[in-house]
Amino acid sequence: MSNTEFDDTFTAKFYKMDRATDDIVPNGRHLLDGMNVLIENPAEKFDLNWANVVPKFAYGIGDENLHWVERANRWCVVSDVEFVGDHVTFIGTYEDGTRAPRNYHVSTAWFVKKDTLPEAVFEAETNRLIAQ
Repeated sequence: MSNTEFDDTFTAKFYKMDRATDDIVPNGRHLLDGMNVLIENPAEKFDLNWANVVPKFAYGIGDENLHWVERANRWCVVSDVEFVGDHVTFIGTYEDGTRAPRNYHVSTAWFVKKDTLPEAVFEAETNRLIAQ
């Protein structure tokens, strides 16, 4: 693989929320279909600067890391949200049309684009948001 260049659809490991356009949901129980999200935890994202600096990545970041960075460092639209035990699963659809399954512990926080936040209510019996 040759040196990897990342376009502007990729976010930095330490992405700083844009208060004008972004919000945050405190955990996966608040994810709803149609939300455009980015994982909040920097430990879950790849440092894009390493791709061309660290010798290990001198010829690209490698398929295993490219797979990771393509999911963790890009915004995706959530669909098919399901909860299995303490995990939330969903299909993430990325700007280029790529779709990928995602699976996280429900305690994971997410940045969300404000214009994709639906009208919703918190349902105490299921401990999650329900779209109205």
